[in-house]
Amino acid sequence: MNTFNSIILYFFNPAPGRDFLYYIPLAIFAALLAGIGIAIILRIKKNKQDKSFKKLFRGFPSKLFLLAGLIVVYLFFRYYYVTFFSMRFLLCLVMAVSAYFIFVLIKTYKKNYPAEKSLRTQRLEKNKWIPKKKKRKK
Repeated sequence: MNTFNSIILYFFNPAPGRDFLYYIPLAIFAALLAGIGIAIILRIKKNKQDKSFKKLFRGFPSKLFLLAGLIVVYLFFRYYYVTFFSMRFLLCLVMAVSAYFIFVLIKTYKKNYPAEKSLRTQRLEKNKWIPKKKKRKK
């Protein structure tokens, strides 16, 4: 029972200790998330004809920026030792959401994007042979 209480106290302690060795790795991770968001925005703007990429990845940059901002805010609270906002549970929660979101991003890029791209090319090829509606002269 004492072990269980110590584990709960470790994660939910409102004022964890001052020593925290993960400032630099978390800052690099936040910068990496923001960089991926910027890369997605640039790819959407560069390849305007790739509508399937734009459709699938339109919402990802804002979520990546949000996660990077949450990590930076957590680091700020942890550095200045703000009670309740520097709990280890919040770090675990943000990192779990980040891991899930990265999994969804990779799954979308590896699985959904090629399928959507091939489906779009098939639809464009099929619609190429449909006759166009003639304009009426006035």
